[in-house]
Amino acid sequence: MDWTQLSLAEKLGNIGSELHRAKVWQDKGDVATSKKSLERAIELIDLSLNEKTARQSARKELARLREIIADLFVGANYYSSSIDDAADFCLDFAFLVRK
Repeated sequence: MDWTQLSLAEKLGNIGSELHRAKVWQDKGDVATSKKSLERAIELIDLSLNEKTARQSARKELARLREIIADLFVGANYYSSSIDDAADFCLDFAFLVRK
């Protein structure tokens, strides 16, 4: 299935899976693989942000999520967030889709 055909909840669930993978690899000390998962999560967010059919409210939330993730990994963690917080937020949507 094409990424553009997924619902916002499905997209956030997939993004959450990548964030979870990044955390798992980070905990194992594999920084390179963790970074790849992080980059994939940001890539998926960017794909969603660039969709012409995305609603403005969805774009706003996705942009905020991207900002938090970027700040967490390459910034000074201005928002005092954790990768678990971001992954949990997104994975809640994955559970919603599975119901």
